Amino acid sequence: MIGGGPFKSNDSVNKGIPWLKIVNVGVDGISWNTEAYLPEYFWNDYPKYQLKRGNYVVALTRPILEHRLKISKLDRNALLNQRVAKLTTSENLEYIVHLLERKKWCLK
Repeated sequence: MIGGGPFKSNDSVNKGIPWLKIVNVGVDGISWNTEAYLPEYFWNDYPKYQLKRGNYVVALTRPILEHRLKISKLDRNALLNQRVAKLTTSENLEYIVHLLERKKWCLK
């Protein structure tokens, strides 16, 4: 897992690269109801936090909702904010995500 960047609220702009935050990550996909953007040049300045369409992300704060893991597949390029992580592996990521999505999680 690669954690997101500590971008600041005053980095936000009206138009630019979508800024993926914890509020966007749900159990059934990404919700862009709450949209935020970072300047276009951040894409090149912060390559570690680049998310590309098809990447998987998981919530790191309150990651379980109704016994399901908040894990989603990206539908667009974006920059990754803190409290969200990009999943990476040299194994079959689709299969791993499938297992994580199907498991019933509980907090103790």
